[in-house]
Amino acid sequence: MTYTSDDKLQWEVQKLQAEAQNLKRPFVRQPAFWIGLGTLTLSLGTNVVQLSNAERNRQLAEIKTEKLQLDTRKLEDQKKELENTLQEQRSQLASIRDELSQQQDFLASLRKEIATAGATRESMLRGVTELEQRAANLDRIAENTARSLASSSAPTKQSTSRNTELATQLELQGFQALVAGNFAEAQRLFQASETAANGFRYSYEWARLLRTRQAELATPDGRKAVLQFALSKGYASYAPDELRTKLRQQAQ
Repeated sequence: MTYTSDDKLQWEVQKLQAEAQNLKRPFVRQPAFWIGLGTLTLSLGTNVVQLSNAERNRQLAEIKTEKLQLDTRKLEDQKKELENTLQEQRSQLASIRDELSQQQDFLASLRKEIATAGATRESMLRGVTELEQRAANLDRIAENTARSLASSSAPTKQSTSRNTELATQLELQGFQALVAGNFAEAQRLFQASETAANGFRYSYEWARLLRTRQAELATPDGRKAVLQFALSKGYASYAPDELRTKLRQQAQ
C-alpha cells in the first residue's frame, strides 16, 4: 500500500491535535507527572532511611567510645590502687624480714650464752622455746605476707578450687591424731587440710606449729607447752567438744 503526502500530513495534524489536547488536561492527570512524582518520592525515602541509619550508627559509636573511656579510667584507678597495695606489702615484708633476722641472731647469741654459762636444762628450754615461738610467728607473718603479695601481683590468675568438705574431714582426722599422740600424722593431716582448702580455719597454723616445734613434742613437758600455746591461740576452736576437752586435759 502506497502512502501519499496528504496521508502523512493528515497524520502530523492528528499528532499535533493529540499533543495539544494532552496539554489542555491538568498536570495531575498526566502520566508523566505521576511517574516523576513516584521517582522523587522513592529517592527521598531512600535518602531519609540512609540518614537515619547513619545517625543511629553515629550514636552507637559514641556510646561505645564513652564506655571504653569509662572502662579505661576504672582500670587505671584499679592499677594505681594495686600498685599502692603492693608497695605497702613490700615495705611490710621487708620490715618483718629484718625483725626476723634480728630475732634469729638473738636466738643464736642466747644459745651461746646458755652453753657458756651452763644454765639449767629447764631455763634453757624456756628461753629457746620462747624465742623459737617469736621467730616462728614472724616467719608465718612473713610467709602470709609474701603469699598475699604474690596473689596481688597476679590479679588475673584464677584462684585454685577449695574443697572445704575434704578439708573438714582431714581436719577432724588431724585432731584425732593429736589426741592419740601421733603428732607427725597430725601435722601431715593438717597440712593436707590446708592444701585442700587454702586458708581453711586453723589447719595452716596447726601444721606449722607441729612442724616448727617438733623437737619439743619428744618430751611430755614440751608436748604440754605446745598444746597450751595452741589452745591459748584458739587453734582448737573447730575441734569437736570431746576432742577439745581431751586436748585440754593433755595440756595440763
